[in-house]
Amino acid sequence: MRDWFLDPPKRKQNRLRGYNYGRPGYYFITVCANARVEFFWEVSSMRSVGADIIRPFSPNLSQYGCFVEEAIQNIPRCYADAVVDKYVVMPNHVHMILSLTCRSGRMISAPTKAIPTIVGQMKRIVSKKAGFPIWQKGYHDHIIRDEMDYRRIWEYIDTNPAKWREDCYYEEGKRSMAKKEEKTNVMRILEQKNIQVILTRDKDIFMELEERTEIAKNEEADLFLSIHCNYYEDDSSIRGLECYYSQDSSDGKYYAEKLIESLEEKGAILSRNAKPAEYFVLKNTNIPSVLVETGYLSNYADRKDLTSQNYQEKLAAELVEGILKGLRDKKSEPK
Repeated sequence: MRDWFLDPPKRKQNRLRGYNYGRPGYYFITVCANARVEFFWEVSSMRSVGADIIRPFSPNLSQYGCFVEEAIQNIPRCYADAVVDKYVVMPNHVHMILSLTCRSGRMISAPTKAIPTIVGQMKRIVSKKAGFPIWQKGYHDHIIRDEMDYRRIWEYIDTNPAKWREDCYYEEGKRSMAKKEEKTNVMRILEQKNIQVILTRDKDIFMELEERTEIAKNEEADLFLSIHCNYYEDDSSIRGLECYYSQDSSDGKYYAEKLIESLEEKGAILSRNAKPAEYFVLKNTNIPSVLVETGYLSNYADRKDLTSQNYQEKLAAELVEGILKGLRDKKSEPK
C-alpha cells in the first residue's frame, strides 16, 4: 500500500518549466471555479443556451460573475504593462487573452512571474469579495506563438457562451455538482438501507415544479423530500438547517418534525426548527412532503460546511436516520 506521507502524489505542473512568464507576449489563461461549480451565470442564462439561441449570446452574470468581471477589467489598472485583449466569464470558468508589453520597464517585483502574479491577485480579490475560496487551485496557461494561434483562441473565447453545452467544462461541471449535492448522498445511504429512492431529476437540468410533483404523485411514494441550500443576502449571520411542510398536511408536519428531532438529538447539525410554508412542491402533492434547506450559502460557516465532503456525508447520514425514524414510527402507529 502506498505511503501517502512519505510518497505524496505530485501535482501536475501547469507552467512551462524554465519559461520567463514576464517576457512580452500573449498568453491564453483559463481559471476554473472550485469543484467546477457553476457560480458565475444567472440560472436564466443557463436555460437560454441551446442550439436555437440567437448569436451573439450575452449571458447575465451572477453576483459572483460580476466580481470576476470587475477583477478582470481592473487588471490593466493594477499592472501598467498588462492588457486584457479578450475575456469571457463562463458558468464555472474564465478564459482570458493577456498580453504583456514593455512600456514602463519593470512591471512588478518579480518580473519573471508576472502572469502567475496577475492571475493570483485576481483570484484572491474575487475570493475575498465572495467570502469563500471560489477558485480551483492553479490555472491553465497557453503561450500564444503566432497570429493564427491568436485568431483561433480569440474566436473560441468569442463564441464560447453560445456553445456552452458543447464545452468540455459543461459536463465536468455537472459531474462535480452532482458529487457535491446532499441529495445524492441521501439516496445512496437510503438504498443501502433497502429503501427505494426515485429522483425527480438525476441531471443538473431545469425541471418545472409541476413535473416534479407529478412524478411524486405517479410513483405513490411514502414521502416526497425536496433538498436545497438556502441563501439570504440581507443578513449573512443567519445559518442552520430548516425543514418546511404545508400547514394543510399533518403527515408533512410529522415527518418534518421527526427530521428536526433526530438532528437535535445528535446535536452535530445546527437546525432552525420545522416550519409551515406554502411552497409549490409542498402544496401540490398527494403524499407527505418535506422541503429541507440544508443551510445558508450566504453564511460563511454554513457555506464552509456545505462545501465540505465530510460534512455532506455526516449531514446525509443524519437526514437518513431521521427519515427512517419517521417511517418506522409511522408504521407502528395504531390504525
